[in-house]
Amino acid sequence: MMTNSNLPITLAMVGFIACSGCQSSRSSTSKAGSTSSGVAETFFGHHGPEIDVVRDGVLTGYNSTTVGKAFEGTFQNAKWSSFETAKGATIVEFKGTMKLSMFTDLFGCSPACQKRLDDFHDNCVTSEHLEGSIAAMTKADKERSEAFDRFLANLSAQRNALVPALNVNARDREVRMAEWCHENNNEAVCKPFFETFAFATPESKEQFYALSDQIRAAQIQYRQESELSAKQKQEMQTVIAKCITARRDEAVMPVDFQFTLNADKQSFSITDTDVGGSMPNILAVIYH
Repeated sequence: MMTNSNLPITLAMVGFIACSGCQSSRSSTSKAGSTSSGVAETFFGHHGPEIDVVRDGVLTGYNSTTVGKAFEGTFQNAKWSSFETAKGATIVEFKGTMKLSMFTDLFGCSPACQKRLDDFHDNCVTSEHLEGSIAAMTKADKERSEAFDRFLANLSAQRNALVPALNVNARDREVRMAEWCHENNNEAVCKPFFETFAFATPESKEQFYALSDQIRAAQIQYRQESELSAKQKQEMQTVIAKCITARRDEAVMPVDFQFTLNADKQSFSITDTDVGGSMPNILAVIYH
């Protein structure tokens, strides 16, 4: 869907000279100005006066050249046409193309452009035969995460039950302190703590620390497995990205602009475009 811009555009009248570049009523091909994207071929159908009004017009604030020269010099395969709406408005339509890689560099990525890139991604996944690997890794990650969460919850419940406390919050604090002291052995901090805290039995103390060691080992193993999975995913994404880049460099992006003539048929406004972004930014690129 194209985005309304409704920017006012005025026509710089140049008398009868405005028709000096009119083409034959038959479809013909001519060369437009050379741009950084190469020489644009311009295709014209029947040239009515309404098309000349737009092509020979000059935008307010962009008076270095005419609309026709600016648009035809920016986009390839330029084509102008006109039609009348059911309510009697006269629309002049410009259609062209641009290399997709250049389009994204200059204009960013419109919704239509993003749809193309998403299609490239899906096609590259298929062409590189990665559907099965991606599905298997996604399933394995989910299963590993769920299994780790269950295992951790079970060990934590067993360990925490060994800590005597009046309430859950007090138990959580004492569990964290007992575990921290087990790992860090900071006498300045831990000695005062153990003066006020003690396990119910020596056996429960040994079980607590044994379970803490199992939890820590499980966390390390889970992190290592997750890092390995992330590395494998990154390798696949690199393959996919390379494929997308190759396809993007070969693809072209169609563009569409619509100009609505005012009632005087001598002035007009840009009312629609499928190029994403604000119209001032779009025009700044076209007239650069």
